[in-house]
Formats: sequence, C-alpha cells, structure tokens
Amino acid sequence: MKYLGGKQRLGKHIEPIIKKYWNESLSGYLEPFCGALGVLKNMTNISSNIIANDYHPDLIKMWKDVQENKFNYPESISEKEYNDAKLLKSPNALKSFIGFGMSFGGRYFGAYSDKYLGDKKENFCKEMSNSLQRIAPLIKNVKFTNKDYRKLKPKNMLIYCDPPYK
Repeated sequence: MKYLGGKQRLGKHIEPIIKKYWNESLSGYLEPFCGALGVLKNMTNISSNIIANDYHPDLIKMWKDVQENKFNYPESISEKEYNDAKLLKSPNALKSFIGFGMSFGGRYFGAYSDKYLGDKKENFCKEMSNSLQRIAPLIKNVKFTNKDYRKLKPKNMLIYCDPPYK
C-alpha cells in the first residue's frame, strides 16, 4: 500500500532491530501510529497480543474490514469516483482505499494518481487491492483501535512509534 511516510520497504529491516528488545515477559506489541502496517506486518508472529492504532478512522475501518474479509475490492476508480469519495461519511473503508490507494504518492486525497501516469502502465487500484490481500492473512489476530495515542494505556508492551509527519 502506498502511504505517505510508510515503511513498506523498510519494515523488513526495522523488524530485526525491534525484535532484539522482545522477551517473553512482555505482554504484547503496540504501534500507536500503525498507518499502512509497513512495520507491523513483519511483527505479527511476536505475540498473541498485538495492537495497531491510528487516529485515522477511515484507515482503521479499512484494516478491520480487510481483516474480517468484509472489504469489497473495486476493479477501478474513475476520477469522478475519486472526487465523490471525498464526501463519503467517515469511518468508511472505501474512502480510505480510494484516499490513499488512488492518490499520487499515497498522500490522502492528495491528487488523483492516474492523472500522473503519462505513458506508464500502472494500475493503482489493482496494486492497492493486491497489497491489502497480501497483508490480510498476516493481521488475523491484530486488534485495531482508533484512538488518540495519548489515550492509549499500554502496560509492559513493546512499542514501536513512527509518529506522523507534520
């Protein structure tokens, strides 16, 4: 999944560093800013208590629907559908799919990606669908929450923080 500031390529390199700090006395693993799950997807075998949190309600709704096999993957998204999706009431999984997956550079509703293809033969909708379907089996036991990180009260957990950029 393309996501501004995402760790899709770096996650597999960050994972061994984080796992050095894991031990069985810890009660679980928490990511307060889970985003596109670039790191978390590599950590799902560390514990049975994994919490993925993000402040973005549409994003968390999408992850929950993907996790529960409830998400209907669109085959294509037109520019009109892209613009109409901005008006969908949150939380909405499709709004997240379109807002991140169909936007240039993964910036939430930054600009409709297909406008910038030129001669390239990319299919952003298919890429987004494939990405989510690859992650789905890895997140079966993850608890997703949509809270302000300051409201999280972890006890004895390994925490990976990759705060959003301003």
